[in-house]
Amino acid sequence: MNFEAFANLTFPSGHFISEIVGIEGKMLDPIGRPALAKAIIEGKRITIQISSDLDEREVGISIYHEVLESLAVALDEPPESVMELNESGFEKLPQEAY
Repeated sequence: MNFEAFANLTFPSGHFISEIVGIEGKMLDPIGRPALAKAIIEGKRITIQISSDLDEREVGISIYHEVLESLAVALDEPPESVMELNESGFEKLPQEAY
């Protein structure tokens, strides 16, 4: 899948997706659980690593999920609606949006 359309996508906070990289093989989240994607935040830059084994729907959902989570972590004052989300909320919203 071509991820170039997401390059430099900038959010109102000034954070931006620097790149999305397809990763072969198993991925783990920061606490060692299996993951389909993960975001790395460096200042305002967000890099998303995503499993290259996903279909188009899973890719879209995973990118949305990672953006929501990374902005919730990166913002000094995230919106209350985001602060109230738990892991299942971060899963549910992207699936509903897709």
